[in-house]
Amino acid sequence: MRPKHYGPILLLLSSVLSTFARLPRQPLGDARRGRSRDCFCYLKPDLTPTNLSNCVNPPDRSDWSLLESKLTKPLLFPRPTAEPCYVSSSTSSDRSSLGDEEEARNSPGCKGVLQSWYRASWRCDRVGSMQNPTYEATYSGLSSCPINSTLGTVCGQGNVNVVAVEATRAGDIVEAIEFARKHQLRAIVKNTGHEQLGRSTFRGSLAIWTHRIKSIEFFDGWVARCSGGGGDVGAVRIGAGVQWGELYSAAEEHGVTVVGGSSSTVGAAGGYALGGGHSLGLGSIYGLAVDNILEYEVVTPQAEVLTVNRCSYPDLFWALRGGGAGIAIVTRLTYRTHPRGRMTKASLVVKASNDRDLESMLLDVVLTSPKLSDEGWADAGMWDMASRTLSFGFVRQEGGAILNRTVGPLLERISAKASVVLMRSDVEYPRYLDFFQAQQEEAEASGIASVGSYSTIASRLIPEGLYHSTRSALELVRAMLKAGRMPPSTPLLTNFVATGRVKLFSAEGGGKKEDEDSMALHPAWRHSYHHIITYASWNSTTTLERQRWMERQTRARAEALVLFDKPSTSTPSSYLNEASAFESDWEELFFGDHYQNLLRIKLRYDPEARFFVFKGVGSDLWDDELECKRA
Repeated sequence: MRPKHYGPILLLLSSVLSTFARLPRQPLGDARRGRSRDCFCYLKPDLTPTNLSNCVNPPDRSDWSLLESKLTKPLLFPRPTAEPCYVSSSTSSDRSSLGDEEEARNSPGCKGVLQSWYRASWRCDRVGSMQNPTYEATYSGLSSCPINSTLGTVCGQGNVNVVAVEATRAGDIVEAIEFARKHQLRAIVKNTGHEQLGRSTFRGSLAIWTHRIKSIEFFDGWVARCSGGGGDVGAVRIGAGVQWGELYSAAEEHGVTVVGGSSSTVGAAGGYALGGGHSLGLGSIYGLAVDNILEYEVVTPQAEVLTVNRCSYPDLFWALRGGGAGIAIVTRLTYRTHPRGRMTKASLVVKASNDRDLESMLLDVVLTSPKLSDEGWADAGMWDMASRTLSFGFVRQEGGAILNRTVGPLLERISAKASVVLMRSDVEYPRYLDFFQAQQEEAEASGIASVGSYSTIASRLIPEGLYHSTRSALELVRAMLKAGRMPPSTPLLTNFVATGRVKLFSAEGGGKKEDEDSMALHPAWRHSYHHIITYASWNSTTTLERQRWMERQTRARAEALVLFDKPSTSTPSSYLNEASAFESDWEELFFGDHYQNLLRIKLRYDPEARFFVFKGVGSDLWDDELECKRA
């Protein structure tokens, strides 16, 4: 089993589909039309309906041909990633012999799949591949295409979309949405497949693949309209398919920096930006990704192309900054740019000999966190409570001058309490791109991967009120110890990223602090320090019963981090891009008090809630089978 980490240090793991939640249900549509008019029409791999009674106007061959004639690229027909290793599939009636199957496994196609299985860039370029193969199988397990197959196994289409539009411009997305509306198809947006709730694929649906919309354009004097006097700012406008590695390289050539993610293959204008987008090393200085977004170009569920900013469609601009996917499809996005600067990273890996010392180390970290936040430090770490091993990677732009003010002494105190100091280093990088590339190389050299593994995660934002007294901090530390040792006892992945400018931010510059309700982002981001992830992983031969147990345990571990009886804590919250797909109270966890306003805006631009995204705004208006509207 490969070790799991996210980006350069941490693992962002994922899970699959679940049942829906608890908001009051609103009747949608005309009940006289009957159930079939309120259902999605799902298709088999041969593009015939899986349930004809739910399909009022299923597309035929001529419909598909007409759609294709309006697109810039031919239609694609996604298949599961491991299919080249099989002879037979759910779409074939072939009966293969033992020799045929062994020949398939030894074929060049299968060898290529096995060699590339853990490569994120390879998966990004395959329309049917997800970064986490968990999502390529149906939740019931009845249809899948596992890489570790047994002889006689059939490769099923599983949860992989059956047809896809390879969009290269907004017009392709318009055609796809209008086609899906006309034939009542479920339309799914997919970019790179870096997705933690399985929202970018679904059985029997039409995929709108935005990965090929590549454009990068810099502006030295972007006018921040409706800024209240913000003036001209540096900016970069990117297409929906641009990935962070591409954007960081382009920004360096232009002499600027952009607040972004820790993985080179994650889309810079997709779910990362819509959900909030924390950034190691830059977020604490310049805020979250949503704090730096100036404008969107989107296609709405009504197939309208809109330019969205503070002046035009301000309600939609509010919703897109933290409201997640399912409100509109982003085709282009404009970020504020920032000056380049040196990056400082202070790293430490230690091992404690007993629980008393481990508790003391963690207590020191928690009590020092407010000061670290004030100074603009961020950290990505891994705390293994079972082995009593703690890793830290504190990062800040231009942090060298203040390294010995707080971070250095903290790491010295932790080292003094450790039985073994496994690693200690301070490194300065001339540019952010150098820092970013070093982290990518470090991840590859160590053999860690965030892709190609079957897994599940859960997470919680930890409220700042727990950090300001020794008593509450100690209770938080003990909650962390408990969560870290609950089976399956995997390390806690700790993100000290809700710090600095994330807490005191100004989307338009000038040092002005905005109200936490100025965008749809969960307000908890402005009142937290750590974002902590719990996870579990398995292989393709693990039983469904064991998978379900690990999913439950992962969620229970995250819940153990929440101290409900403390007056200093807010209601539980989770980062929607790094969360469990099985949260029952997802509206509150992902959006907090902003959910009801998000729902109103969603229905304003999508009156029938046809643009369905799993556990996204408005998804509670559909039934548990993800097929039909609630009456």
